[in-house]
Amino acid sequence: MDLQSHNLLQRTWGCTANGLVLSPWSARNLFPFLDMAYQGFATGDIDSDAAAVRLFAQDGHGFAVSQSFAKNMGLYGERIGAFTLVCGSKDEADRAMSQIKIIVRPMYSNPPINGARIAHLILTDPQLRQQWLQDVKGMANRIMSIRERHGQPNHEHEDTA
Repeated sequence: MDLQSHNLLQRTWGCTANGLVLSPWSARNLFPFLDMAYQGFATGDIDSDAAAVRLFAQDGHGFAVSQSFAKNMGLYGERIGAFTLVCGSKDEADRAMSQIKIIVRPMYSNPPINGARIAHLILTDPQLRQQWLQDVKGMANRIMSIRERHGQPNHEHEDTA
């Protein structure tokens, strides 16, 4: 099962309040991996689009999240993002980190810094952050209007429960 934020998040938002999204993960003892490549594009609000992540965190089970700023910050090719692994204990986190280091180290010796510096500046400067949030909202509105124009339904407020 794959829960991705682009398009699917807006469809699942209506059923998260009653836990329908979480039940398959818990019942089948699956490990959720959430892809946040398009955070902000589903609703126009980065916090609303992170609702599924918060829901999994509140549930208390382990899960992973990949997050990219390539699209929502326009930092294509800068390789800026994060991989977050939520573990049930410090021991579990330590074991996971040792394996992640084994995997990541051969991929690159020193990750590129330029994109990280740009993202840090945008996220920590109040004026730049506000401009970025407005830009994300504008991009989301454009995506939604294109979908409507081409007859694709907008599921932003759909309640599937």
